[in-house]
Amino acid sequence: MADRLRARGVAVIKFDLPGTEKPEEQDQVILGDIRDADAVDKIIADHKPDTIYHLASLLSGSSEVDLAASWAINATASFNLLQSAMRHDVDRFFFASTVATYGADMGDPLPLNAQQWPENFYGATKVAVERLGVYFKQKHGLDFRCL
Repeated sequence: MADRLRARGVAVIKFDLPGTEKPEEQDQVILGDIRDADAVDKIIADHKPDTIYHLASLLSGSSEVDLAASWAINATASFNLLQSAMRHDVDRFFFASTVATYGADMGDPLPLNAQQWPENFYGATKVAVERLGVYFKQKHGLDFRCL
């Protein structure tokens, strides 16, 4: 995603966990933990992005092993990020969701009217954030989109 954004002339700033940076990194990388709401808010205040691509999450297997960490990373941190986006007038917010929000055996392609009935905790956290995003869009005008 960063390569495509950069090719369009977009300045990319990445926020990631320590130890994930690469020596050949072309973008500015800020190291930290998505669960640190104050640090995330300061980064948004300092850099004033017009768009956020929120890709951070604890994936399915790890989510089942540690439900509390999954909720903290996938749901609470996302809520905090949405609040920061609103507080600092971010124009667009893209959220990386998952087909796991629909449960198993939904068919391919997924019907447009498919209901979300996640069968694992990871999917449940993603549904929660999707609903939060819709709330922020309807009540506060944030341009929220799921990927």
